[in-house]
Amino acid sequence: ALDGWTPPEKAMRAVIDAAREAKLLQ
Repeated sequence: ALDGWTPPEKAMRAVIDAAREAKLLQ
């Protein structure tokens, strides 16, 4: 796992992944 990520990047990725999953579930 790449951990040079800053917290804001991790949060943004989590939001993007959640949105992607929400679209798949609809």
